Amino acid sequence: MLKRLSNMSMPERHLCEIFIRWGVLATVGSDDDACVSSEQFETLQRLQASDSGSMDPLQLFHSDHEFLLSKLTGLLLTNERRRDAAGYEVLTQLLPRILQKVATNQPATSLGRIALPGQGMDVLSRDSDVLCAIETQVSRFLQSSLQRDRTSTLARSANYMGAKTLLCPAILAVVESYHPHDGVILDLMCGSGATAGAFSQRWKVYAADAQSFCRHLALIQGGGMTAARAKEIVTEVVELAKPNFSRIYEIVGKDIEKEERFLMSELSEADRQEFISWASNYPRVNTERFNQDHTLMREIELRRNNSHTLPPMLFTSYYANLFFGIRQSAEIDCLRTAIDQLESTDEQKWALGALICAVSTCADNYGGHFAQPRFDSSSPEKLHGKVTQTISRRTMSITQEFSARLVSLAAESEQVVHTVEQLDGPWQHSLEEAKTLLEGRQVTVYLDPPYTRDEYSRYYHVLETLVRYDYPVVSGKASIPVKGSDGRFASEFFTRTSTSVEDTIAKVISSCLENQWSCLWSYSSTGGANISSVIERLGALAKHVDIYKAKYSYKPQGKRKASEQQLSTSLVQGELPGFDIPAPVKTSGNALAPVDEYMIMIRP
Repeated sequence: MLKRLSNMSMPERHLCEIFIRWGVLATVGSDDDACVSSEQFETLQRLQASDSGSMDPLQLFHSDHEFLLSKLTGLLLTNERRRDAAGYEVLTQLLPRILQKVATNQPATSLGRIALPGQGMDVLSRDSDVLCAIETQVSRFLQSSLQRDRTSTLARSANYMGAKTLLCPAILAVVESYHPHDGVILDLMCGSGATAGAFSQRWKVYAADAQSFCRHLALIQGGGMTAARAKEIVTEVVELAKPNFSRIYEIVGKDIEKEERFLMSELSEADRQEFISWASNYPRVNTERFNQDHTLMREIELRRNNSHTLPPMLFTSYYANLFFGIRQSAEIDCLRTAIDQLESTDEQKWALGALICAVSTCADNYGGHFAQPRFDSSSPEKLHGKVTQTISRRTMSITQEFSARLVSLAAESEQVVHTVEQLDGPWQHSLEEAKTLLEGRQVTVYLDPPYTRDEYSRYYHVLETLVRYDYPVVSGKASIPVKGSDGRFASEFFTRTSTSVEDTIAKVISSCLENQWSCLWSYSSTGGANISSVIERLGALAKHVDIYKAKYSYKPQGKRKASEQQLSTSLVQGELPGFDIPAPVKTSGNALAPVDEYMIMIRP
């Protein structure tokens, strides 16, 4: 399966290093631990050995800038500056597979040339079939990259750690080289839903995840919705939300009015101090003030026993003056309850997915994560410098954001070929359900497990609570559901032991292979598992292992670009849609160092 460079003969290693240097062969590990796919290496050796005695330079004169992959096809270095696209390296690494599949060894009358994106390298060939296949793949890669760039900001997913949005064209290129067009993709740990959405452009997709909000994010990036229907859903949801907003206003109306005055003020020093004092003393669940208010405590206990009790008060009682404003929290509660009243289950899922995105966008937090409150009212002495940004975030209307996102997502959906179906997690349950559902189908499982031991459920507990809407028992500054509760999923990857992580990944991949399914495993050089060790654990189940690698930069935690601080929707002075209260007028990060991102195709 894997071949270690340190175990090769000198001539073999020299040849292998040439392949690596020209970018047609990827390695995992480094130094003495560096390995390549033995199958990919042997393919390259066969291509070069074929009629090797008659291999001639493709150009008039051979040079160090030219590398012959086979008798009729090679690579040429150029000095041209070209449009960069994340993951472009896989196109070169896929060349041997293209040659193996379509090369005819029948020379054309003239030499063809195709520019590869991003790397100042051209493919030269006298084989017209090879040129056609490479041109098609490069064209689809660039088209997919452009599609990712053009995707409306509003139609993008919620803030999610490790999202693969920009790497999707490379992932698609790899999958397309192995998977039939009438096959099925199972995105087993779909996270932000970005890859599920990309896959749905070409295949039927099933998205699974242990966290329900992730499954909703995947669904709304597939096909199945129209902008016209989305506008009707928005109108229906807002109308259904009005009665509950009026009832909530009777309870927290004075706080909403006080908050509005802060949002419209010039924020003098006295205003800042008053705002901090008011926000710090708000009777929120999991605070001393709440514990002293027996009426509120009874109301929450009533809703824990029956979450459908009206008016809905989860966000107003749990997260107001923590991650959201009072008005924003009331909007969330009303919209969430209204969505459950829609007749169509599919439309409920679409509307809830859009609301998840809106809530993620409007939250006052660190880089979209909810593990720690940015505006920590338990430490009022540290809040003075944060008031301006907190006020700015609170000017955003959840209703406007929800409306704009649902319509924009629906408009994008009209261009998507396939729907994304949901499978409940965790992965064991997903695979068991898929085994029955997809019997007789050709399946590729896309596996993108967590790279770190971070407890992801802590980062996104507010979004999961939004879906569950179950008034959880919470603890800590961020009001996170207590450990062991249904709202706080305990991942097998949340461990300090790399051996345990490797065992779990190997177990997942083995389960796929036992079903005779292929598995594309996505992993990072910064991950806690050793890739070679995982592959060794697969044993005879993994008959074919191909490695692809690209440089990729992730967005650091806690950073928002300036353009993301005030995202997309514009409030007009007047009334918030459907809620009959004045709306304030909205006033008009660098990436981390790149890492090696691996895409490992493992087949039975």
